[in-house]
Amino acid sequence: MADGNLRGPSMADYGRLLWRQRWLIIATVTVAVAVAVALSARQQRVYQATTDVIIQASAVQQLLDSTAQNPLNIARNIATEAAVLQSRVVQDAATAKLGHAPDVSVSSSDTSDVVSVVAQSRSARRAAADADGYADAYVSFRHKQTDSQLVQAGAQIELKIAAIDARLPTLRAGSPELSTTEQQRSFLQQQLDQLQLTASLNQVGGARVLARADVPTTPVEPQPVRNVAIALVFGLLLGIGLAFLRDYFDDSVKTRQDLELVGLNLPVLAEIPSASGWRDRAVATLVSRESPNSPGAEAYRTLRTAILFLEIDQKLRTIQITSANSAEGKTTTIANLAVAFARAGRRVAIIDCDLRHPRVHKFFGLSNELGFTSLLLGEASLDDTVQRVRDEPNITVLSAGPPLPNPSEALSTLRARDLIASVEKSCELVLVDSPPILPLSDALIVSGMVDATLVVASAKSSSRRALHRAVEVLRQVDAHLVGMVLNNSESIETYGSNTQGYVDR
Repeated sequence: MADGNLRGPSMADYGRLLWRQRWLIIATVTVAVAVAVALSARQQRVYQATTDVIIQASAVQQLLDSTAQNPLNIARNIATEAAVLQSRVVQDAATAKLGHAPDVSVSSSDTSDVVSVVAQSRSARRAAADADGYADAYVSFRHKQTDSQLVQAGAQIELKIAAIDARLPTLRAGSPELSTTEQQRSFLQQQLDQLQLTASLNQVGGARVLARADVPTTPVEPQPVRNVAIALVFGLLLGIGLAFLRDYFDDSVKTRQDLELVGLNLPVLAEIPSASGWRDRAVATLVSRESPNSPGAEAYRTLRTAILFLEIDQKLRTIQITSANSAEGKTTTIANLAVAFARAGRRVAIIDCDLRHPRVHKFFGLSNELGFTSLLLGEASLDDTVQRVRDEPNITVLSAGPPLPNPSEALSTLRARDLIASVEKSCELVLVDSPPILPLSDALIVSGMVDATLVVASAKSSSRRALHRAVEVLRQVDAHLVGMVLNNSESIETYGSNTQGYVDR
């Protein structure tokens, strides 16, 4: 931050991050949906049918267990029967009945006596037949099991009655014990009669089919709408995760906030907007002249205003504009800033000290046959080398001139410093273009000859690490750093513009 206070990322920061990575998120979602659609199209149809079975206490439980109807016992019985339904014994019985192993599952509820047998098959009719057949196999199994329990219970009661009959002759007539024993025999006889009646009426209880399965008309699989919805959610979450991961490993500066953080408290004086209008770096375009009402031109006027405010407290007659590495927009910034100052009435001179890759003259359609190197070698006078810009009477340009074998040594001479001072006498503001900071020492040499240095960065291409190092190096040589400029920005808003924006190079 410009005030030196670090803060955590805000919701707006997260929003900007997601917007920057929107194409990655969109691509991820698109792929996820396409895969879901393709899989749904290839997936075979599956039908599902349900048969409901009601679970009841068996005849033996009802007659011999007084707590059979207790709610807790009923719930326990339902859970037990659901487990029996899924047992190997019932599965084998159903397989034998149907002639194949059905694909079934069982569901039950603590609040209901009904257990559902759910069958799935690629055939709608087979799904219904499997659900019914499996339920029938279970009911048959439970009836046989209850019959067996009924026979065993009857035999036990008969044994108890026989034991009582054997004791009765030994009891004295009229004794209390005789009366109690006779009552026990009567109760047991009633239970035996009830069991025999239940067996004769085939009302053994235990389980019965409540509702048979209907033949399904629509498949449960595939479900394209559901699959696409899941893919949308999954793709969106995955895309957002990839966006954050990509941003974490991306070292480039993207926003003004990024630049403020890596700039070691340097203020960002302006953001130059990006647009799709200019992609050819070989073409030197002056947006401040060609599109004076565009967002780009307005951004350069904002930069001019910021520099004017800085002049209130300090002398800024000569300003170096440089960058951490090449192709970050320093020369474009110098040329457009010069136009912005000139059209505000300032007499501006541009000196191209980028002796290795000079480009200033291209922006104004000027010659580079004579220039700064010609003056250093004493091959021409200042009047011979300084060029005026057509239609811009307030701008003069001292181009780089013919190449030298040792630019760093040439810039280190007292002659170079004197030349810059000489140009300063003939104008109100001197803008000095110099090579990038990190690859060469030229920019560090020039920084000692000017009143202030301005560092230019390009959104999405300038490295945070490189910018941080560049600022540190400039401060090590006591360069007077006054601020930074962010080119190719996508996060600014402009008003009153009537032409397309501008992408800086």
